[in-house]
Amino acid sequence: MLSQIQERDAALQAVNDDLEDRVARRTRDLEQLNALLREEVAERKRAQEALIERDEQLRQSQKLEAVGRLAGGVAHDFNNQLAIIRGYVDMVLDEMDEDSREYQHLGQIGKAVERSASLTEQLLMFSSKQPVNMKPLDVNHHVGDLQKMLDRILGENIEVDLDLEDEIWTVSADSGNIDHVITNLSLNARDAMPEGGRLTVQTRNAKIDDAYCLLVPDARPGNFACLTVSDTGTGMSDEVLSRLFEPFFTTKEAGKGTGLGLSVVYGIVQSHGGWVTVESETQKGSRLSIFLPAVEDEALRKEEEPVISLDQFRGSGQQVLLIEDEPALRAMTAQALTDKGYRVRACGSAGEATHAFGQTAFDLVLSDVGLPDGRGTDVVFGFLDEQPDLHAILVTGYTDERSEWQRVQDAGLLILQKPVAMSDLLKCVHEALHTGGA
Repeated sequence: MLSQIQERDAALQAVNDDLEDRVARRTRDLEQLNALLREEVAERKRAQEALIERDEQLRQSQKLEAVGRLAGGVAHDFNNQLAIIRGYVDMVLDEMDEDSREYQHLGQIGKAVERSASLTEQLLMFSSKQPVNMKPLDVNHHVGDLQKMLDRILGENIEVDLDLEDEIWTVSADSGNIDHVITNLSLNARDAMPEGGRLTVQTRNAKIDDAYCLLVPDARPGNFACLTVSDTGTGMSDEVLSRLFEPFFTTKEAGKGTGLGLSVVYGIVQSHGGWVTVESETQKGSRLSIFLPAVEDEALRKEEEPVISLDQFRGSGQQVLLIEDEPALRAMTAQALTDKGYRVRACGSAGEATHAFGQTAFDLVLSDVGLPDGRGTDVVFGFLDEQPDLHAILVTGYTDERSEWQRVQDAGLLILQKPVAMSDLLKCVHEALHTGGA
């Protein structure tokens, strides 16, 4: 009887041990499965957050693009009015005694026009409609040239460090625009460090892949030179970061900033085929990086402006076809050219100009890019097909795809940006008529 009880207890113990072993194995399996599920949930959450962030960046980019189109249109119309004021002021100044009180007053008007033109230029830069003179650029060399200037404008209590890639890739860029970007970012960094600190300008080569592009809507794969400006300042909150590139948004007090600075930076970088990224945290500084497409290295070339004295600007009866749809600007320009010895036929549309072209042998055509019944570029190139020895100048309030900037450059045509100083206009007319090009 005892042996039977012992055998039964042993059998029960074996069954219990086997059951505990199975439960332990199953528990481990469930724990592993649970860990995998938690990781999958976390991964899906991260992907969802990345998608939300990307969508927000895309919405911000689209909003900036829409505002940019509006800014470009406003700037174009405003430039026409500035061109009229500037032209008449220059014409009157040319006939006045420099020591007179009236001359000084008109000079102040001219300066106000220049300041207004500067504001318009910022709008054009923001809207990516400012003409750019793209040339191979060594970013390291450019930053080095700007270092002394940065030391001067930032003050003694801010230390400037350069951390430059030894063999930075060459980019194609407008050097003046890149100056504006670096200076603007540096001034914003200075304002974030009222008690002083360190500003670091860094360059590095960046190979961008598809995975990165999924997180940054404006990015694209390829080789890029990255220029980063970082500071040890107050940093930015999430709310400020979300509106950072909005035009006229500023955290500065009234009268201390227009809110256009970073919007202009955004527009410049976009016009160069690049993008901007921002990293910042309150009280931990900020880091803004711009990415510019790399190109094959080429020797930098400098073109010297021909020097022409003022007394050479007068014409000798050459026939000029003027095409400008703004009546007041057309009348002012025609008067200025006539006063300097040119014979002018002024037209307000492409159709009117085409009719005039069939009646007279012109030496030069001076045309606005935007016309009510067509594009000035098409009109000019059509005239050049009929009369290859015709000289041509284009004038524009902004330069985007509608003005075919690259096509104009390739053809070697002169192009002026409104508002044009009368001396610049007369100089370009003289150059066009006394060179072998268009």
